[in-house]
Amino acid sequence: AFALYAATAAFCTYFCMYAFRKPFAAGTYDGLLFFGTEVELKTAFALSQLIGYTLSKYLGIKVNSERVGEGRARLLIQLILAALAALLLFAVLPTQWKWLAIFANGLPLGMVWGLVVSFLEGRRTSDVLMAGLCCSFILASGMVKDVGKWLMNSHGVSEFWMPVATGTLFLPGFLMSVWLLNQLPSPSEEDIEDRSKRSAMDSAARWAFFRQFAGGLLLLLVAYTALSAFREFRDVYQADLFRELYAGSGSNWENE
Repeated sequence: AFALYAATAAFCTYFCMYAFRKPFAAGTYDGLLFFGTEVELKTAFALSQLIGYTLSKYLGIKVNSERVGEGRARLLIQLILAALAALLLFAVLPTQWKWLAIFANGLPLGMVWGLVVSFLEGRRTSDVLMAGLCCSFILASGMVKDVGKWLMNSHGVSEFWMPVATGTLFLPGFLMSVWLLNQLPSPSEEDIEDRSKRSAMDSAARWAFFRQFAGGLLLLLVAYTALSAFREFRDVYQADLFRELYAGSGSNWENE
C-alpha cells in the first residue's frame, strides 16, 4: 500500500510538471524565423529551453543536495510557479524575443526531478518507486501536447497563449500531487539500515563524492546527455514528423 501510494503521488507530480515544459511543442509556428535567419523559430524555442533546462540540472547539484527534509514541497511549488510565469511571458513578449521566456521556463524545471526523487530515495522500495516515477515522462509528453492541440483546435487558443493555458489547467493537479507526496513519512530505521541515511551535502561533501565516483559519473553524464538530446528533439518535433508523414495522404492524423 505504501509503495502504491508513494509511486502514484510521485508519478502524478512529475506528470503534471510536463504541462509546464512541453506544451509549446504542440505548436508549429509555421513561417516564423529567428531574427530573419534560416533558423526556424520553433528550433530556437527548443534550443533555448534545452539550454535553460541543462543549466538547471547543474544548479540542482547544489540546490537539491542541500535540500533534505523540510521545504522540498514549498520549493517544488515555487519552481512550477516560476515556470508558469515564464509561459505567461512567452505569451506577451514580441515574437522574436519569446525565446527568452522559453529559456527562463527551462531554468526552474530541471530541478523538479531531483526534488521528487528525494521523497523516494533511501527506502527499501526505492527501486519500485523509481520505476513508477519513470513511467510519468513516457506518458506525459504526448498527453500534454494533446491538451495543447485540443485548446488550439477546439477553443481557438493561439499557439503563444496555449502553453500558459495548458499549465494553468494542470496547476491544481500539481498542487494536490505535491501535497500527497509531502505526506510520505521519513525513511524508517529498517530503510536506513538497508539503504543508508540521506543527509544534506555541502560543497566539500559533493566534491568528495565526485572524486570517489568520477569515472562512472562522467560516463553516465555523456550517455544521459546524448539520450536526453535525442529524446528532446524527438518530442519537440513529433507533431511536425507526423504531419509530414501524412502529407498528401488525405488523412487528418490529428483527429485519428
